[in-house]
Amino acid sequence: GKDGERARPHVEEILRQSPEHGEGLGLAASILALAGDQEGAEQFARRSVAAAPANEIGLPLLASLLMGKQQPDEALE
Repeated sequence: GKDGERARPHVEEILRQSPEHGEGLGLAASILALAGDQEGAEQFARRSVAAAPANEIGLPLLASLLMGKQQPDEALE
């Protein structure tokens, strides 16, 4: 949606400056998910969790994406 489009340049700038910024990666994952790119969203969500395991964006999004793929065991980990 429009919010995702407006947020994208800001997220890209954060990731340019700090490529392993956990929340920035989580925001990128959210934007991709909203755009319908589930595979890309999952990749960014995984990177987000790896960079910042307790962040409040990447972890719930990754769990949601995995549940949507019928991978509840991995989502619960």
